[in-house]
Amino acid sequence: MSTPKQRRLAKSVVENMGAVKPLSDGELLRRAGYSESTALKAGASVLSSAGVRQAMREALVEAGVTPEVLAAKHRELLEARNADGSAAHGAQLRALELAYRVCGVFEEPPSGRASINLAIVNLPTPRECQVAGAPIVVGGAD
Repeated sequence: MSTPKQRRLAKSVVENMGAVKPLSDGELLRRAGYSESTALKAGASVLSSAGVRQAMREALVEAGVTPEVLAAKHRELLEARNADGSAAHGAQLRALELAYRVCGVFEEPPSGRASINLAIVNLPTPRECQVAGAPIVVGGAD
């Protein structure tokens, strides 16, 4: 269950997503009523808390960002094309990366690294998981 402060934070985060000049996480926390100390030192843990995550899901649905909308956008990115008709590899790669991360197959790169090279030698056995409420299959042959 989310607290009123967590719901205010989630609503602010959703509203901030489309802003021309987005607010920092600390500013979002302060505007939701969190202390300066929390905004500076514990912002990441507050934003990743179960209550805020639940409130975020609710705020996104209220804003019209439903699992169906997200799944459709994900499919669109997986099939993205450049103006010349060639595959838009950057958008496709980002969509795949997101799907693998959501499904627990992809790990975040170590912090402090400017870049990381990834060679997929062998993917785990295919399995179905949910991305934005829509089933997808990730993985490959053992």
